[in-house]
Amino acid sequence: MITLSTVIYDGIELVPHFIKHYAALGVEAILLAAHERIYDDVLHFTSGYPAFVFPFRRGHFDCTEKHAMEKTLVNFFDAGPDDYIIYCDIDEFQEYPAPLKEIVRVMDERNLWALRGYFLDRLAANGHLPAVRPEPDIFLQYPICCRITRNLLHASDQKIMLCRGRVDLNSVHHDTFNAYYDAVPVAGDYVVHHFKWTNGLLERMRARLAIANINPMYAEECARILAFYDPLRGFDLSDSRIGIVPAA
Repeated sequence: MITLSTVIYDGIELVPHFIKHYAALGVEAILLAAHERIYDDVLHFTSGYPAFVFPFRRGHFDCTEKHAMEKTLVNFFDAGPDDYIIYCDIDEFQEYPAPLKEIVRVMDERNLWALRGYFLDRLAANGHLPAVRPEPDIFLQYPICCRITRNLLHASDQKIMLCRGRVDLNSVHHDTFNAYYDAVPVAGDYVVHHFKWTNGLLERMRARLAIANINPMYAEECARILAFYDPLRGFDLSDSRIGIVPAA
């Protein structure tokens, strides 16, 4: 069984693309905790897909609380220790070098517990932060692949993409406490396309900076982006710090 678990507080415009992407990837159960103000919309967007939506009321909470809610969804769904779980955010779209069921088959054969990949940040062609539209495909709306997370934020761009139910992850899904992940089941690139760079991002960063108990490292990341991004010109795509990755 391959199960995905995530919490949605905002980013409702990403949901149709997210659900379509992971259903096509072969995820068999998509578990979503949706804030009550967007619950009905999420329920609408997931109609016809193998998705289960649960409402919650709480306002902003930290990564530890968020991950606890994700694990609660998985436990509620009764996923076993050898079932496979994808813990990801609504702006993270995974890509594998082979069909997901083939990846899982090899992991079963080799008794692998976890698999890691790396962020590729996605930007609009003009470097601005446009709103996500229903059409065309989100990958076409944000065609620029780059390394903002690593180069500008100076943040970890490693993500645990897939793991067994027995695996304990840290709250931001960058690492595990009880599993190795260096073995690659199928050769190729394991990528997490990061659609964070959209309309409303700067406002969300400013709002979070106003929270007294915000994580200091996250506060520094927000400050770097707010200082680097030009509201009139967008990201300067000629700046080498953007780290644009040429199209394959």
